[in-house]
Amino acid sequence: MPGPDHSLTMSGLSSSQSAGSSDSAEPTASKKVNADYGVFGQVLYHLVSFTEGYEQQVLYMCVRTFQSTLKFSKRQLTMLVTVSIMSRMCCSLVWGLLADAFETNLVLAAGLLFMGIASIFLSSASHYSAILFLRFLHGAAFGCVYPVQQKIVAESDDDKNSSTFTRLHALNTIGRMLCAVLTTEAAQNILLGYIGWRVSYIVLGYVWISIGIAIIFGMQTEQDLSTPYESIEIFISQISGAFQAVFMSWSAFLSIFTMLIAEAPMCTLPYMITYLEYLGVSDLKVGVAIVVTTIGGAAGTAAGGKVIDRITKLHEDYGELIAGIVVMGVRLIVCLLFFVSPAPDGRLLWYHYIEFAIMGATLVTVGGVDRPIMKKAIEEKYQATASATT
Repeated sequence: MPGPDHSLTMSGLSSSQSAGSSDSAEPTASKKVNADYGVFGQVLYHLVSFTEGYEQQVLYMCVRTFQSTLKFSKRQLTMLVTVSIMSRMCCSLVWGLLADAFETNLVLAAGLLFMGIASIFLSSASHYSAILFLRFLHGAAFGCVYPVQQKIVAESDDDKNSSTFTRLHALNTIGRMLCAVLTTEAAQNILLGYIGWRVSYIVLGYVWISIGIAIIFGMQTEQDLSTPYESIEIFISQISGAFQAVFMSWSAFLSIFTMLIAEAPMCTLPYMITYLEYLGVSDLKVGVAIVVTTIGGAAGTAAGGKVIDRITKLHEDYGELIAGIVVMGVRLIVCLLFFVSPAPDGRLLWYHYIEFAIMGATLVTVGGVDRPIMKKAIEEKYQATASATT
């Protein structure tokens, strides 16, 4: 009788082993590799968020000074602000595409260095056309921060951890508040022999350049996570995939509106200051109101962030969304109370300060909701590009 077919047995064994090895290799291949930037690297991109918040308010705080010292008309000032915002929005997509393809620290450093140089040139410009052009370049470089920051957190943090976004938004808010306190007064005074707004721009320029250089050498990872575009087809696929990821996912699409609501009060802060001054509130009390708002923001980071994390753990699918809706409801009530109640008659009462503190807390917590939703709803390879489209 013929013996057993050893060749068939061995081939079956080898095929089963290879199948088993492929099965075991599959989860390993799909496992996410987190980028480790180290403690110094984390400090750097947190510092970027704080300085970004300060930078965002500088132009608004200097508008009145431009009108008095450079004799710009209101139409020219409006154009200046519009060009700066539009260039930042339009160029964010370019920075997002670069961040999804190349090393994030190099992309971020390039944008910060470019922005620092533009700020230094702005400090010495006086002609409207030159300032307008430099504001365009500055806004184009400034567009790098948001998408690259989203990519950095997405590739370095666990999906279940959203506290990083809360801290970043808190630092951004505190930076804006400090700018409103410091630059409003400094922009009109003479500092070191120069008008204050020029000193503010040149100091910010050197700060951005210093941070950019530090990021190049101090924010490196052992893993190379860059995936350069090898063809124009892959490049086009990246753009279309990012837009589909945003507009085909209802969670990501909804976060666009939460981001809009989160940013709106901060954009109106300069006008709120002007409104209080128009009502006869002294500069000291306006400054106190801003400080109270900052304290509320810090409290919102500590308490609100923990509450959101607790809600997210209880309801993993919709916890952050529920928290965002509640916070936006609280913000709406506070805003209505502030404007429906009698206007401050030259002074702020105790309940006005409470309203400012609650407003500050909601500024931080809403920002800690929308970006984690975006992080969870969109694939990592589209994070920077998709966040730039929002």
